[in-house]
Amino acid sequence: MAIFFCLIAYIFLIQFSLGNYDKDLKHVLDAYKENPDCVFNYTQVNSTTIKFFPQCEMVYAIIVINSDTDLSGDQIKTAFKNMSTLVGGIRVENSDLTNFSFVTPHKTRGYVGFYCETYGLFIKNNSYLTNVSMLSNIRLYPGNSPGDCVIQVKDNKLLDMEKLCDNGWLAESTDLTTTGNLKNCGCQISEISSSAQNCSATYNGIQLLNVSVNTSHFSNIKLVKGIINIQDTNLQNLSFLKSFQYWTNIENNAPDGITLANFENLHPDFCLSLSEMMILLELNLPFVNLQAKFCEDPGDIGELILCRFTSMYDLPNNCDIVLGDLKIEKGDEDDCTKLNNMKYLFGALIVQNTELTDLDNLAACKHIVSLNDSYPVIQFISNKKLKNLELRYIYSITTRGKREAIIQDNDLFKAELGNQSCQLFQSYTEYSEYVTRLVYIGGDCGKYTL
Repeated sequence: MAIFFCLIAYIFLIQFSLGNYDKDLKHVLDAYKENPDCVFNYTQVNSTTIKFFPQCEMVYAIIVINSDTDLSGDQIKTAFKNMSTLVGGIRVENSDLTNFSFVTPHKTRGYVGFYCETYGLFIKNNSYLTNVSMLSNIRLYPGNSPGDCVIQVKDNKLLDMEKLCDNGWLAESTDLTTTGNLKNCGCQISEISSSAQNCSATYNGIQLLNVSVNTSHFSNIKLVKGIINIQDTNLQNLSFLKSFQYWTNIENNAPDGITLANFENLHPDFCLSLSEMMILLELNLPFVNLQAKFCEDPGDIGELILCRFTSMYDLPNNCDIVLGDLKIEKGDEDDCTKLNNMKYLFGALIVQNTELTDLDNLAACKHIVSLNDSYPVIQFISNKKLKNLELRYIYSITTRGKREAIIQDNDLFKAELGNQSCQLFQSYTEYSEYVTRLVYIGGDCGKYTL
């Protein structure tokens, strides 16, 4: 590889290349198809190695600035002036720098690109550092998930980070740790204690795993950036997040830009009120797992009208929310107008043995949530006259885990009527396709995912 030729040519510089960082740099180079002329092989930045810093727009490097760096910030900036994109990582630790301004934004784009997935950014123990506002002008390219790009700003005693974390490109990071600085970004969830009860934001998520939780420590949190992962706790509901308003998270298991939540292995009495579930739906949070049940108390649902389903005949005419599996069967056709206002269905949708020709009465329904995965969330069975199965206005389907729909014995799919699609939803974006995805089973569709 080119890196070895370069090391041979400058063998006398090997003392300036730090062993652990060599491995990190190799990891970077293995992950990307680099230009050999644009690789900085020496990691440690000092007056000797800086002469070999590549004069490229895109540089592959682990940049280490520390107590052995005998250069001023201006000298480093001059050497880095042609670099508008960095692939690799930055570590500024135990340095004498007063500001983080040694990189120069691209003249046209206005930012420095940073492919950070393979290493990250670490700014630690810099006693004189007071200004890192340049971080707002570094655009992060983390790979599949912003959580892949680790950013740690720690123990810089004169540095005020409080307002910076919501500015510029830094606001996109969901694995941002700031501790031990003069002022930090919100709270680190591991530090939430009685002294942090006034904290309104956390910038590295909430992960509660196999712990007993003092819920009062979370009562003022409005913003969560990062993963919310709750497993094996004593929590019985989400009332501890009573001030919760905003959640930003992006995960690997979904297409780019799609947030995911995970609730599993919870306390046996854990439940979600309907009002809590509706908030999560409005926050656009699809679940990997939602191992919960609905509380008896629906919570504050405002002026929305809640109906508990027993039968179509007994269902009122003005339901905004239907709780229970919605079963439409033979003889219920005329009662389907009762569903014209239904916005939320908390249960499965079952349409079987009917004379319905369409599902237009479900046009107002935006969300379906079923927490019983012992049967499919949607079931269309033996509807001889149904001409259109499309639920075009459904925004999301949420299940406990399994995501199945059964479509069986509907004449719409008979061969003489042509090949019909089992796609029930109109998906205009990658997000809408993801949150309505189902595995279709039954004789009409076979078994495949849409």
